[in-house]
Amino acid sequence: MKKYEELTFTDDFMFCRIMQYNEDICRDLVELIIGKKIGEIISNDRQRPIEITPDGRGVRMDVYLEDDKDTVYNIEMQNANLKDLPKRARYYQSMIDVDMFERGGDYKELKRSYIIFINTRDPFDKKLPVYTVKNQCLEDSSVDCDDGVTKLFVNARSTCGIISDEMRAFLNYLSRGNADSTLTHRIDEKILEAKQNAGWKGEFMTLYEHYQIEREEGREIGDANRLVVSVDALIKSMKLSIEEACKVLNVSVQEYNEAKKLI
Repeated sequence: MKKYEELTFTDDFMFCRIMQYNEDICRDLVELIIGKKIGEIISNDRQRPIEITPDGRGVRMDVYLEDDKDTVYNIEMQNANLKDLPKRARYYQSMIDVDMFERGGDYKELKRSYIIFINTRDPFDKKLPVYTVKNQCLEDSSVDCDDGVTKLFVNARSTCGIISDEMRAFLNYLSRGNADSTLTHRIDEKILEAKQNAGWKGEFMTLYEHYQIEREEGREIGDANRLVVSVDALIKSMKLSIEEACKVLNVSVQEYNEAKKLI
């Protein structure tokens, strides 16, 4: 992970802080991406958790906001080049819909929604600056299949096509860090301020420590899993006892038992 002082707008931690604590920037960025004005923001949540199933299976959204025109917006910063991005967007949308039902809604009252992924890499390798996806009848495009859902995948790697100067400047800012427009200048100023925020730096360091612990635990679990699988394979394939299998692998029975507890 980067040091706190090295974070940019494309880093999840900084992106979430700037978008939640600067409503004007959040609004202007959403309007820039979707290409129209939005209503008055009535709710703006950073990393909103939506947990639907009893086992806690759900999703944690980077930025989630609602306006007074019955529209919700989910904005995600995406650095990895994920091939399952369309299905990820579908899952996020389904979580939003189910959450509305959980709060007492009816399917007729489902709000319009925009699922926005800001990608630092081209998600579909077609060099479009923005990929806008909506439901459409393939046999007859005049058939109204509008379910109120719009998915947008922003590609920071491309400034081709017909886009506004402001959008081109934003894409250049994401990919090169050049603040050449009013919006990107404002974002850059807020990032400089954020880097002086001792409280946010403390939060980031705490998250970093948790990440390090989880990574170490993950490595331990991975090692433990490999050990158990190897011993069990010898027991099964060569009809060895636990003691004999462990001896072959030069580990003790105690290490084997402790590994089993970890997984």
